[in-house]
Amino acid sequence: MHVKKVLLVLFLAAAWNLSLPAAETDDFKVQLQKIAEEPFAGTPNEYKAFAQKQGKALIGKAEQMLALPNLSPDDIRFALLMKYWGLVREFGFDLNEVNQKLYEFAKSIEDIENMRDLFKTIMENQYSHSLSQLWGIADTKAQVEAFIKHRDRFLPYILKHCTQEDPRQLTNILAEIADRYDFDGSYGLILSTVDPMMPVLKELEKSSDFLTQACAKMTQGRAFRIRLTGKELEYKGVATTGELIDIADYRGKVILLSSETPWRSRTNVLDVYKKLFTTLHDKGLVMINQVEGMGSIEADRQNAEDNEIAWIITSRMGGYAKKLDDYRHKYGLQDTVFLLDREGKVLHSWSNGLCAAVLEKLQTLFPEQETVLSEIRAELIQNKEQSRAETVKMFADDAQIFTNEMGAMLKSVDDALTPRGIPIFSDVLLSQIATRVKGELSDILLSTLEINPSLWRQAFRLKMEALRNQCAQTLKNHPKMNPAEAFKEWIQTLEELEQSPHAQAGTYHEKVSLLLEMIQYIRRANSNAEVEKIVEFQKKNDYPWLVGSQVKSKDAGLVDYEAYYGVQGIPTSFLLDRTGKVLFRMVGSDDDALNRALEKAFGK
Repeated sequence: MHVKKVLLVLFLAAAWNLSLPAAETDDFKVQLQKIAEEPFAGTPNEYKAFAQKQGKALIGKAEQMLALPNLSPDDIRFALLMKYWGLVREFGFDLNEVNQKLYEFAKSIEDIENMRDLFKTIMENQYSHSLSQLWGIADTKAQVEAFIKHRDRFLPYILKHCTQEDPRQLTNILAEIADRYDFDGSYGLILSTVDPMMPVLKELEKSSDFLTQACAKMTQGRAFRIRLTGKELEYKGVATTGELIDIADYRGKVILLSSETPWRSRTNVLDVYKKLFTTLHDKGLVMINQVEGMGSIEADRQNAEDNEIAWIITSRMGGYAKKLDDYRHKYGLQDTVFLLDREGKVLHSWSNGLCAAVLEKLQTLFPEQETVLSEIRAELIQNKEQSRAETVKMFADDAQIFTNEMGAMLKSVDDALTPRGIPIFSDVLLSQIATRVKGELSDILLSTLEINPSLWRQAFRLKMEALRNQCAQTLKNHPKMNPAEAFKEWIQTLEELEQSPHAQAGTYHEKVSLLLEMIQYIRRANSNAEVEKIVEFQKKNDYPWLVGSQVKSKDAGLVDYEAYYGVQGIPTSFLLDRTGKVLFRMVGSDDDALNRALEKAFGK
């Protein structure tokens, strides 16, 4: 009996010890929840002190909870989310300080599996913030130094976490900025940036995502282009006249090959190109511009005629049709200029379009024209300076618009989060907050969902608004991009929304489900099952127009018109007259152009 009592006491003591950590953990969670949801009842001027005190309390209590033994993964995540929110609250009034604190926090959670999503979000936002700090630097040397610091900070993240996917194109952006700052290769930025990323780029090149593939190829092409100096350049293209152009046929002449579209250049260089052609064409210079175009070789031909261009214009779309190499990806072309000697070897290349350095090189090759070339060079410099001033003004105007939009968005956040109408962000902070992208604020709010579910719908609305604007801007900058690619993150977020318990009830869930069904129209149907979904959606919504299927057409042995017309995964529209002739062709999306074509076809 005595032994039984001892065993019973030992058992009860052990059970009591086991229950202590769980009870203590729950107590910490209650305390943290209470701190996070503490209401603010002061004046706007008092809000900063309140938020900083609240953030400090959250950080301290979360760190105490994290020190407890045997925490479950979910409890660790809860405590870390609270700490994250505390960092934002305490340090968020100083943009540089909060970014440094969040960077340090992100590094501390890198290897915690169920924090990987937050880690990536923070790091990619940090990448964007760090990149934004480069834009205001005017001195080239200072730009290069700042870029190297940025690159070296985030390259380890890219090498470790972007091997399978790179949805925010960190690799491509890094190489593009290196190319922009080191446009003549004198600082060695391209090779020192791209070479370490080569293993990652090779993996991304295998991706099933068209945009990821293209960016990976183009990034590698930038490094390949730099290594071409002193070597023969291979290039074949289709001229707007329909003639096949092989650069090897022009040996014995100096060749200027540019991927800049002169009539769409940001720096108004069309007149400079014309003067260069007039001055040197009879002296042994061959000029070739490969243009991106916006639709077809016919459109490129019309543009060349409208702008009275006498030199060779090759069309990238024409090259697609003839299945030639895509030199944009192969050489990383982006307003790139090559200068070749009379043996066809690359003397030099520049990645910022026609520039003063190109004219200086031509002066050494055509010394008898030095005076005229010097005048053309001076005109080019003046054009670029004027264009730069106009761009600065445009960005200043955009910044003001953005600040106004941010102010309106912050007011909507204030209305949602402060029933008393006391603003969360004072006017003093608006100029700092306006430097962030809209998505960053919504990401911060969404990170609190486990803390305060009442914020969920407002935060998600902001997230969708930010993503929608981001997608629209992406399509505006890249009109030939497949909308399914541009809206990929938007779609993924929408799918997450549908699965959330906050969206399961009422019309809100019905609207989300309908949106996801509509996504079928911008996603490529790769199977008969997906085609049937589209057919069902068409019938359910009583759409009277015809919907064809590439899958069913192929099964029926019909021509693959996507390949035949060189669509390349880009949405393409044709408008035909009553005789079946093409009136209008649109690649990408341009509603205004389509409306004008329809008005022309139908008159009144």
